[in-house]
Amino acid sequence: MKNTVYISLLAFIFSFSTVFAQHSITGQLKPKGDNTTMLLYKTEGAFQYYKASTNIDEEGLFGFALPEGFETGSYRLVYNTQENLYINIIYNNEDISLLVDPNDVVNSIYFFDSKENTLFFDYIKQINVQYTQLDSIQKLYYDDNKNNKILKAYSNKINEIEAFQTYFETKAEATIALSFIKSFAKQNPEFPLKTKSEYYTHLQKTYLENIDFKDKNLINSAFIIDRLIEYCFDLNEAIAKKNNADLDVSMIDYALDKLETSKFKNEIIYSLTSSAFDPYSSQYDKLLNHLYDKYYISLPETEKNKEFTEMLISKLNVIVGKKAPNIIIGESSLYKIKAKQTIVIFWSTTCSHCLKEIPKVYEMLKDRTDLKVVLVGLEESYSDWEQVIPKFPNWQHLRANGKWDNEYAKAYNIKSTPVYFVLDENKIISNKPNKLKDLELLFNIEEK
Repeated sequence: MKNTVYISLLAFIFSFSTVFAQHSITGQLKPKGDNTTMLLYKTEGAFQYYKASTNIDEEGLFGFALPEGFETGSYRLVYNTQENLYINIIYNNEDISLLVDPNDVVNSIYFFDSKENTLFFDYIKQINVQYTQLDSIQKLYYDDNKNNKILKAYSNKINEIEAFQTYFETKAEATIALSFIKSFAKQNPEFPLKTKSEYYTHLQKTYLENIDFKDKNLINSAFIIDRLIEYCFDLNEAIAKKNNADLDVSMIDYALDKLETSKFKNEIIYSLTSSAFDPYSSQYDKLLNHLYDKYYISLPETEKNKEFTEMLISKLNVIVGKKAPNIIIGESSLYKIKAKQTIVIFWSTTCSHCLKEIPKVYEMLKDRTDLKVVLVGLEESYSDWEQVIPKFPNWQHLRANGKWDNEYAKAYNIKSTPVYFVLDENKIISNKPNKLKDLELLFNIEEK
């Protein structure tokens, strides 16, 4: 069956190359799945620029004829725009033909042509195995740091990785792939570390050290922005979780200090800010606020997106640490409520999830005399809000008609329901639980 697939693809490549004299990008998705269109983008700076599109036929075959003088560099083949699924490739004046399982790109991809891509993907597959093996030895050392056999195994693996890295760098001389191979290498400690905390500290110090931030091949690829996102968000979050601490904004400063002032740095700032922005979650709000205040706000207006800036401001107005917007409740208001803590809950009686969750919240909090609850119903004109709210006595209620267009929905940047805001006695937002479980943990209550 595999040989049949190869013959089918090779026949397609041959027929494609005989019709078009210049270089081409051809390939086959196996299985094809529901994918029908392949898009080709050129990576320049931190952004992708559309170049061409072609159909994916019933056998998963696709092809692009490249015009004379087609620019070398990093390109992206996008086969699923909804889920943002793609294959990054290098073009350097050679034909590219590939076979890939779209569900497992890195492990399945095979190139029939292209020295550049064969080198880089072979390197990635093999170096990841090497690093996984080294990590396994490191984990053994956490539990038994006096075992000489583990020390020896670690030392041998370090030597093996160094030899492996040298081999691929030598093989990749005079290729674009060399830039990526050199920058992908890790700075592994000479000896295994005794604790996970030491390991994370080492990662924080060395994760970006092998990257040449002036290399044009890297600048005009997704490599730098992907690495910075991993460092500023994923590694940051892992360290915070390990140390039971907040996310560290200094990691953003450290990362951006690696870049010289340039249009590319501005693009990176924009991309990091958009990566930190999530209208439905407060996970990265601390990093988002720092990025906005220290970097994004100073970008030239021509390098900002007006609509995105407005969404940023709306979200940042109601993050932890900011004073909650006032809410008028009959003849009173949120600011007039006297309590050590106040919980503002946005919900709707037309939201089935809310109708299940809010009664649970009421049962959790009904005996708490040290806090007040304001339940803001974002309602349509036809809702039965008046018939539902008697189920929650002692809470303060407001019907806010107009759903998402209501002034309070906009002021609090509400995009879905239910949403929780925990305020201190001065009405400063102290917490934004994302889920019911987060609210339970915050008040040390187990769900009944």
